[in-house]
Amino acid sequence: MKIFKRIYYPVMAALVVLMLVLGLVDARVGGGGSLSDAQVNAAYGYARAVQGAHNSYNAAAQQSVRDVLIETLTDKGAIRMDADTLDEDGKNLAAYAMREGKPQPTVSLQKATVSQESQTSDGDVAVAREVHNVILSVPGTGSDAILLYARYDGSALGGASDATATGALLQSAVQTLENVKNGASYKNTVVFLFGDAGQEGDLGAYAFMQQFAGFDTVAEKVRAAADFAVGGTGGTLMMYAGRNGSLGVIGAYARFNGGTFASSALSLLFKSGEKAAGGAFGDASTLRFTNRGDVNRYATANDVKVNKKLVRQQANAMQKFVSCFADTSVADLNTKSSAVYFSYLDVMTVYYPAAVAFVIAGIIAGLIIAIVILNIRNKTFGWGKALAGAAVQLVTLLATSLSLLALYYLFALLLSGFGVLPFQGLSSVRFDSIGLLISAAILAVTLSIFFYILLKRTFAVKAADVVRGNTLLVALVAFVLSFAAPGISYPFTCVALFSLTAMLMTVLFKHKFKNKFGMDIERLFLYVWPVVIALPLFLPLMAASQAAFPVLSLVLVMAVAVLLTGCIAPFADYLKPVLDKVMKKLPPRKVRYERMVTERVEDRAKKGKFTEVTAKKIVVEKTPWTYLNRIGLSLAAFISAVMIVLFCSFSTTYSSSALAAPAYYDSLYDDSMLFVYEKNGSDAAAATVEVHDKIAYNYIRYAVNDLNWNADKGAYVKEYTGAISQIVPVQPDFTNSGKTVSFTAFDSDYSQITVTLKNASKVTSVIFNENDESRKSEEYTFTNRDEIVFRLPYGYEDFTMTVDADCEITFEQQVYNANNLQGVQGSDWDRLYEYYGGNNEIEPMLRSGIVIRITKSITV
Repeated sequence: MKIFKRIYYPVMAALVVLMLVLGLVDARVGGGGSLSDAQVNAAYGYARAVQGAHNSYNAAAQQSVRDVLIETLTDKGAIRMDADTLDEDGKNLAAYAMREGKPQPTVSLQKATVSQESQTSDGDVAVAREVHNVILSVPGTGSDAILLYARYDGSALGGASDATATGALLQSAVQTLENVKNGASYKNTVVFLFGDAGQEGDLGAYAFMQQFAGFDTVAEKVRAAADFAVGGTGGTLMMYAGRNGSLGVIGAYARFNGGTFASSALSLLFKSGEKAAGGAFGDASTLRFTNRGDVNRYATANDVKVNKKLVRQQANAMQKFVSCFADTSVADLNTKSSAVYFSYLDVMTVYYPAAVAFVIAGIIAGLIIAIVILNIRNKTFGWGKALAGAAVQLVTLLATSLSLLALYYLFALLLSGFGVLPFQGLSSVRFDSIGLLISAAILAVTLSIFFYILLKRTFAVKAADVVRGNTLLVALVAFVLSFAAPGISYPFTCVALFSLTAMLMTVLFKHKFKNKFGMDIERLFLYVWPVVIALPLFLPLMAASQAAFPVLSLVLVMAVAVLLTGCIAPFADYLKPVLDKVMKKLPPRKVRYERMVTERVEDRAKKGKFTEVTAKKIVVEKTPWTYLNRIGLSLAAFISAVMIVLFCSFSTTYSSSALAAPAYYDSLYDDSMLFVYEKNGSDAAAATVEVHDKIAYNYIRYAVNDLNWNADKGAYVKEYTGAISQIVPVQPDFTNSGKTVSFTAFDSDYSQITVTLKNASKVTSVIFNENDESRKSEEYTFTNRDEIVFRLPYGYEDFTMTVDADCEITFEQQVYNANNLQGVQGSDWDRLYEYYGGNNEIEPMLRSGIVIRITKSITV
């Protein structure tokens, strides 16, 4: 039995560590692929070449990217045939290039003004937004098509990460062209879509699907699509199914998957804040690929370096998508059933219909019933004790979560006191850090062990009872999720099925095992094995959750960690004798003691005469070390707390998105100190200096005084006391005469105008007409929309708008990176640039902008 112990427990510990490491690697690094180094280097080179495309007002940069795309594709064998004609419905037409009567791979530039039908029904309306899509179509022998999509525009501040998908897609297109040159043919037409205005709601994708009738109406033939989005500067590539046909497309995907983490839970995690490109592809079964890593740098001024590892992952996934779906009968994919699916260590993808989750819930219920019946006969454990153990686990979960919540605010206040975090942003801080995740997990488990020790005495239960109770709780969670959210239930059902099986084995064999081996079967820690198996399922989801949501959500993630470690953590205090024995093997420590010592002292006057004297004396003795739970747990909690503070401190710098996910249309507020001009109705105009970026404020406040927090604006604000005409020579305004509203805009090529109609439920028609004869008027219709938001193209000048009902209108013009503010003598902007002049880390990141906001009610 001693030999068994020396082998079994070390093997179990080694497998726990191995699965932890593999799970974390799967969560952040990603797998490899079959692409050669030469192909990856080519994709990386393409990404570097298109890195210059940033926000949409930089027309020259976007034109240069289109030139790179088209020139590369034509050099590799595609023939250019632009979509420069329209059919009777106003859709773009482009014919295939022909050779010997056969269509050839053809590249086309689609130039289209996005129609209202080509925009999401519940989103903002892009007025007269012109998009320029680059489309490569490689004709197949059949009647169906597959599509790969990436956005070639990027964020306003830094777009290196956005370029990774574009470069990888270009490499995939080049590889497909080379395959065709070498005699390959495909059953399905393969379409590579380099979409414009991807950051603006994927307008390019919608324009392609609804306004492109070229290449034998290829847009209508798309049956399967892959959308490659970017959500961070690094991390592992992840896949989840978008609209329609999950079961069929996942079944086909599972046959070639490897190197990409896939999970049906991701669609729930990323549902909020995700761009809905999947909706653009209509009835096509859509796979969505994205990454979540170093999100605090993504779409900021620090996002300037192309990540070669991410390019490799994306290029490999694209190649696999083409190799799988180009010759698959995509019309036969199951488009009615949704699927539960997950990859395991990037080795395989498991999938099954969502309805099977209901069957699994039934199996869980059946196992519990079988355990109840058999336990009545075998009397292995008491159900009262097991339920008391479940109560201990519930209280531990609650107490640990509340403690973590309190500690979060304690740490946040500490960091706020040192100027690392702004006090007003404590509840919205988000840090994407594996170090933070590990540190928080150590702290959570340490706290749970403390509560286990306390509560086991209170409830008069043993560790085995708590573990059994924890198993019942996991089974309950798995049962509920199987019905409520099948897509996210699979890691819990995995643990529940194997844990209940372990409990069943305990009921059946406990007495026989003890009679034969002389030890309790509980000492095998059978409930650990299900968690070891499931770690690669949980860890990537926990890491993705941490990156997607504010740090406060880490409390819920840690609750899951406590639930998982509930299979072993209740036994932690049993290690005290072992740890004490280890401590005693350490070199003994010297301890100074104060003791009363009685000694015989010779009388100095009378030699040979001794007197007993009792006195205090300091004695140094060697004492062995002793382990105490309170000392060990306190030390572990302290070390993990210090690690948490350090990981948070290292994650905030100027130009950081640590307080919110990057938002394209709100990029003006990032890193900027703004001049804001506001006028509401007949009220006098107000001009203020505002800082909305709470991280940037921590730096700006040292240069600019008297900025005070304004909760209504969500910004630090001060009154602007200079002359408004120094900044805005011609103050924008609008007037109305009946249905016609005339707008005067501040002249700037680097600005966007937003017009918002509020209380507009009676508005059914709005017509925009720029004071430029070269542009035609645009009419938009609505039905019962209380608020309608129009976004005009960059550089839009004076215009009129015709509205057919009463409403309130807010005109807002945002002037991006208005560095001319630096020249306003004696202004706060001058002081800001002077203060950070010569600071190579901050000065290049400084930005300024102008916001002009005018609100009036109009009566038609």
